[in-house]
Amino acid sequence: MKKLTLSFITLALAGVSNVTLPINSAGVPEGQAVQLGIRPEHIQITELAQADIEGEVLFVEQMGNETLLYVNSGYGSEPLVMRHTSRLEIQTDRRIGLRLPPENCYLFNSDGRAFVRIQLAG
Repeated sequence: MKKLTLSFITLALAGVSNVTLPINSAGVPEGQAVQLGIRPEHIQITELAQADIEGEVLFVEQMGNETLLYVNSGYGSEPLVMRHTSRLEIQTDRRIGLRLPPENCYLFNSDGRAFVRIQLAG
């Protein structure tokens, strides 16, 4: 029987932090341009010291049962949108820390195709 060795991908996020993702690194050349994807409801607010990325709150949209935050994280031309399941009282222009849970992140190549995720037991 062959021993299966899994190799995860670690992304350096503009010098802020590294995020290790459960993505099979086979066939992903080092230095290849990739795009990180995560759904707005999976992004979490955290202390700046523990943040994967940080950004400035541009706009807060109260939707009744949830809050949408539009954050300038410095990545790309569009703001990052975070969805929280309750009402948040956060002021615009405030700097906040955001956590990107690896189990909710996806990685895409320049053609928009997703890299293979590693299914973790548990």
